[in-house]
Amino acid sequence: MFNLQQTLWRLQQKTEKAYYLAVLRVLVSVWFIKELLFRWPVFDFLYDNQSSLKINPSQTLAAVGLDVFFLRDHYMLVVGTCLLLLVLNIFGIGRNIVSLLLYLSMTVLYHLNPKFANSGDEMSMLLLLYLSFANTFSHLVLFRRKPFSPGKEKVYNLLSNLATCSIIANLCLSYFVAGASKISQSYWQDGTAIYYFINDDRYSLFAAGGKHVAMPMSLSFIIGYGTVILELLFPFLVFYKRTRPIVLGLCLLMHIGIYSFLMVYGMTIIFVMQYGLFYSNEEVVTTAEKIKAYLKKLFRFAPKQ
Repeated sequence: MFNLQQTLWRLQQKTEKAYYLAVLRVLVSVWFIKELLFRWPVFDFLYDNQSSLKINPSQTLAAVGLDVFFLRDHYMLVVGTCLLLLVLNIFGIGRNIVSLLLYLSMTVLYHLNPKFANSGDEMSMLLLLYLSFANTFSHLVLFRRKPFSPGKEKVYNLLSNLATCSIIANLCLSYFVAGASKISQSYWQDGTAIYYFINDDRYSLFAAGGKHVAMPMSLSFIIGYGTVILELLFPFLVFYKRTRPIVLGLCLLMHIGIYSFLMVYGMTIIFVMQYGLFYSNEEVVTTAEKIKAYLKKLFRFAPKQ
């Protein structure tokens, strides 16, 4: 039976997903650096006041008192700040202060052109927010932090674990809502959704140039209904030890298909990189040690004769 007092006490004792939170901090930071570098050639088109792309920035910036026109005239200052904070965040320098400043800086950049975003961008922004409150600095840092006083350490652990729970809950809700929205649409109900997606050259690699992709309707039906059922059941089966690897494995295959054939790249990577949070810290550390041992063995040089 759920006991709130015991749960809060447990969450105060330690950061339960410490290792993978550190991994996630690095992965998300590297992801954002990659995104900024890939978009670099079109920054002036996306953010400059003189751009021919007449898209108004979000009203959120003006609502908090920021000068939107100044920011768009000096958008490279915002980009440079984001890149600097991302590098610092990768190495754990500045800890939660840098993480929070990073979230705020990326939020400003995001709202300078809110139309140029996808589901991967939105999910990654949520990750930045949650991680800014978490202890992601127990591993993969240049300098280990000094523990707080016992009382403050308990509060820090509690915030960190609640942030982790928020990330997990958000991912589960995203899958469930995606499945629920699909099942309410007629072309998912009759099993033709996958057939039409695979033949839409806006999404499908195979349909490039207006090509028609022949797909048996039975296969479209199986993949379509399988996707809906998987997304709807994800929040219920992923927490059971026996069904967790099956559910995550099927979701991984689903995202590989989306990435490979439907060219939805950002969402795929951001969703998959969160899967490690469903495993205990001990399981993640054990797996990491096995990977390290394998890599050392793989790249070990023969001794000199």
